[in-house]
Amino acid sequence: MTVKALSFTGPAGTVAPSARVESLLAGEPRRLALCPAPVEDESFSSWIDRIALGVEAQRRDLWRWFGLIPEAAPRSPNQPLAYGVDLPPAERSAIHEGTGLTEELLDPMLLSRYRGIALDPSNLDRQRPATVTAWARRSWAFIFPSLACPACLLDRPGVWHVQWKLPWTFACTPHGLYLSARCHECGARWQSSALDARQSTQCCASPPPEEELTASGTRRRRRTVDGICGASPTDAPKLVASKAALVLQTQIDAHLAAITDTDRRAAHEELAALRALAPMVLYMGGVHLAADFDDAARTAWETHIRDREAAVPRRGPAAAGQYRSYSLPPTNPLVTAVALDAAARLQLHRDPAAWRRFAAAPSGEPVNTTAQWTQLLKFWKPPTGHAYAMNAVRDEQKFTVSAALDGRSTHAEPPHSGIGTDQVPALLSATLTRDSLPVPLKDVTASRRYAAMALARTLEPSLKNWHEAAQAVGIHARHASYCERMQSKVRQAGVGSRWHEQLTSVAQALAETENPTNFGARRRAFRTWDDFEDEDWQAVCRTSSIDPTDPRWSQRRHLAAAWVWESITGGDWHGAPSLRLDELSAHDREMQAQRYVVYFTRKQLHRVEIALQECVNTLLSRECLDVTSDCWLANGGAPEGTHNIA
Repeated sequence: MTVKALSFTGPAGTVAPSARVESLLAGEPRRLALCPAPVEDESFSSWIDRIALGVEAQRRDLWRWFGLIPEAAPRSPNQPLAYGVDLPPAERSAIHEGTGLTEELLDPMLLSRYRGIALDPSNLDRQRPATVTAWARRSWAFIFPSLACPACLLDRPGVWHVQWKLPWTFACTPHGLYLSARCHECGARWQSSALDARQSTQCCASPPPEEELTASGTRRRRRTVDGICGASPTDAPKLVASKAALVLQTQIDAHLAAITDTDRRAAHEELAALRALAPMVLYMGGVHLAADFDDAARTAWETHIRDREAAVPRRGPAAAGQYRSYSLPPTNPLVTAVALDAAARLQLHRDPAAWRRFAAAPSGEPVNTTAQWTQLLKFWKPPTGHAYAMNAVRDEQKFTVSAALDGRSTHAEPPHSGIGTDQVPALLSATLTRDSLPVPLKDVTASRRYAAMALARTLEPSLKNWHEAAQAVGIHARHASYCERMQSKVRQAGVGSRWHEQLTSVAQALAETENPTNFGARRRAFRTWDDFEDEDWQAVCRTSSIDPTDPRWSQRRHLAAAWVWESITGGDWHGAPSLRLDELSAHDREMQAQRYVVYFTRKQLHRVEIALQECVNTLLSRECLDVTSDCWLANGGAPEGTHNIA
């Protein structure tokens, strides 16, 4: 292999400039005479730049010397892919042979030191620049550009920290300063040049446009080696970071410095959660999120919001490329600090209250973000554990009814473990429905049925539609279509969010109830029960002082059985097996309904109600089911002192 011979002379431990790159030699790479030792937390590119500056060479010379890129040839790459992320064994061996640097000193300079915490180099495709760029954006890492602390570079000139290549680092905790991302003279990002090693001490971007622009309207590129900006990163503005930023940065630094496997896994989960929430904060966050920060951070965040509102269309295909950019790491460290702080607070408090504060204006009133929510959910999904809380707040702003009732949270976790459709009767109590349902409805039974299915979908978001909810609580599928009309009435009244709050309150009261009634087990046990045993019917007649041979009560026996079935299962009497309404014609079905509602429950039930209730308890005990004395969800309001549901 043909390599450039580099010679170093000077006192021990220093790097003296050589005359020039002397000649091309054949053979294996030679050991450099003197090589600067890596400084603690220094990045690989910074170390290479210090070597190149010592011999007055370009980065490309060192890259070829160490085998990071092939020799000059047509179509050969002039820069290494995934520079500073990780090194394959062959390149590690070449660096060791050329400098004597061991892997114990080399690994801390590479971004792979954060493997399993903030990065995953295993899924990095090094075949094409596009795949490397996509990996860097997806992983929140910088390949060539870097952030910078002016005070650190003043203390140790030319030494750039490897942690500055992560957007996670937005402040320098030892100096209490925000990091700088761009040159204060020309606005170019620090270390944005791929080839010039001088950028470790000065900005090597093109100077500010003093001459006329090109025909396309862009500024002219520099045409000479000396035609650079030349601003020193040590002269960048030293912005003092707020206490909130420094506290958050200290916590992130602790995660990045995790050593044990347990700590690294915990750090990875925490950073992954913050990174998952950050795009939503960047796209939806308001001005109030920077209230705890300093003036510089607030100004940067307000500028970000103004640019976002001006640049991002809310509808149409033109919006796709724009709003996807918010899944990329921000280049401004001050914007990153505000976004991660808001994400950390949402991660700490996974409840609707925290999301409500996030989505509200400084005055506390909800803002009109309907279009933003619509576009956000096209490119972003809430992380596990946040879907329910986020959807609840989103629905208050975007929809009139909850996500559970509209079928948009089928993958959300149930709000209360151990409580589901088995604890929901087919008909909620009339008192509970009247107090909770914000829309008065003439058909009381239909409203009780709708409320039961709505509560079932609130407790189990996996129920995709009303038909599944009807099946889960033992209601005939034909009643599911009526729920859409009920839903429409709630929407038209504009009280969907209130209805969702009422359902959430009932669900909370049910979760707080000790040993709630298992209506599901009762429905399964009495699914086909349609008549009394002879001894049970005789006991009912005896307790009620009724002659069991009276033909009028013999004709009412199946009606009494329907009432018992309804009381046991909490179900809708239309589905009582003893009435057999599905087997009757329309006329006969109407007559049977009148017999039950008008002639039995209104006129005759009071004579046998106590006896029938005793029969209910007997049948439940016979099936080894709990006899609940207060089935408040089916028979009345929530138990006093349990929860305020009004």
